[in-house]
Amino acid sequence: MHWKKLDEMKKEIKYSSIEIDHALRKDITYTIGKSDGNITSFMELFWQEQKKLLRSTNSGVRYHPMIIRYCLSLATKSPACYEELRQTGILRLPSQRTLKDYKNAICPKAGFQNEVIEELKDLTNSLCFYSMK
Repeated sequence: MHWKKLDEMKKEIKYSSIEIDHALRKDITYTIGKSDGNITSFMELFWQEQKKLLRSTNSGVRYHPMIIRYCLSLATKSPACYEELRQTGILRLPSQRTLKDYKNAICPKAGFQNEVIEELKDLTNSLCFYSMK
């Protein structure tokens, strides 16, 4: 029952979806560029990165670390929704494979992990402006 409904939904999406042409992409880029100043710093960063990515080619794309973190969060919550957003072409998002590489940078295990503790110590030491006695 569930699979049948899912197949029907996929067919409807495929039937109803449209490809974005150059003119629509240009309109989206223009709209993104016309913010009225009341957006958060992350929103500003996200749209600036999207504008940059829309102008670039598909090969050799570098994503900002905050975009990677945001995409990891989205993909973890709903991989199917993330993939739908990515494949529409409206937003330029990293592939699931790229996210997997970032997600598995440190292999998770049960208990305390010395390499994670050391990494956190290094990060926090670089953030300290003065040493505590």
